[in-house]
Amino acid sequence: MDEYERIYGRHADFFGAAPEPLLERFADGIEAGGRVLDIGAGQGRNALWLAERGFRVTALEPAGVAARQLAARSRRPGTIEVVEAAVEDYQPEYALAAVLCFGVIQVLTVRQREVMAGRVTTWLEPGGLLLVTAFSIRDPSYARWSRRAQIVGRHCLRTAEGVVRAYLEPGEILELFPRLEVVHHREGLGPWHRHAGGEPERHELIEAVFRRRP
Repeated sequence: MDEYERIYGRHADFFGAAPEPLLERFADGIEAGGRVLDIGAGQGRNALWLAERGFRVTALEPAGVAARQLAARSRRPGTIEVVEAAVEDYQPEYALAAVLCFGVIQVLTVRQREVMAGRVTTWLEPGGLLLVTAFSIRDPSYARWSRRAQIVGRHCLRTAEGVVRAYLEPGEILELFPRLEVVHHREGLGPWHRHAGGEPERHELIEAVFRRRP
């Protein structure tokens, strides 16, 4: 996670302060006051937003600098549990009302992605929601990364420095979670946004919401 250690160390709110739009749209479907796991929580834009609305959040973040930043920013001690770990090294002690997986799939190898998908499915309580975003192979960055990185799996690339970028084919997100009910699925251009004051950009984004059947 050296890439993100550098990014978070240089920029506050690198991904912005507002929560993921998909979370805002579907938060009402999460059990009130329920336990939520935010995988790859970063500097906390989603975890903090949920905590302010009464949810009990575990923020899972492997980049130490971001984990420390989030712990310091939590306004209500005890509401957000910050765990400095990768998803493959984590096991919750309780069933979850929701799991957030925003911006995570694109930094995992194919094997890591498959392991995460299988584990997350079992962590949800009946009726619990899984909210996911990923990059499509239609995103322009896929061609750029293909020119500078080695292929290490289907649409998965890794640089000489070990930085991974992975992309999904159309509809592939549904194959990752076959045991869950599909609540929402959309593939297309995402919203315009900036990173740390950079140029506006948007991605060919895959988003989905799944529910564990009762």
